[in-house]
Amino acid sequence: MSARLPRKIPAVISFPPESARQDAWGWMEELSVSRVRLLTLCVLRQDERLFLNFSIGGRRLGPAPARIARAEKDGDGFFRAEAVFTDEVFKRELSSAILRALAAAA
Repeated sequence: MSARLPRKIPAVISFPPESARQDAWGWMEELSVSRVRLLTLCVLRQDERLFLNFSIGGRRLGPAPARIARAEKDGDGFFRAEAVFTDEVFKRELSSAILRALAAAA
């Protein structure tokens, strides 16, 4: 049996102050050190900047700066988006958190 992260990780989605948008929430369906797939009712647009706050293995991470690489609305009204993390320091922190969570689950 192999260790893995939860299939869906809840996340708070926030936006830069200049966007004048309210925080929202969503699910991270796939997470890697460089990118994430999101599912949310919040409208997301390609090239939009955002920040993600979430927990892995009891460790809180974020705000993680990211940019929407692509987004589309599905038939149920949810937005499915792929975002890329844009901060190298955060990517190293995320890598460490993922490794620790996987080791604890093994």
